Amino acid sequence: MYNVVFRTIAVCSSRGAITWVSFKDKKYFNEWYDEKMRGWYEVVDQGVSRECAIELCSTPEAKIAVAAYGLKKLNKLLR
Repeated sequence: MYNVVFRTIAVCSSRGAITWVSFKDKKYFNEWYDEKMRGWYEVVDQGVSRECAIELCSTPEAKIAVAAYGLKKLNKLLR
């Protein structure tokens, strides 16, 4: 798995949310992270361990935003 940590940058209710997603591999991530996605999500870090991704998402702001909206929305886009 290729783990990528994102910050939502689009003007929406979850702006500033930090989330992470596991992709099949780096090639699949690069195909997914197109111009449209760059307008929604900024890459915080990529190719990190699960533990590192969780740590990066563990700020108080990120916990609130992820619980409210961010992770569910991103996961639905990947299905």
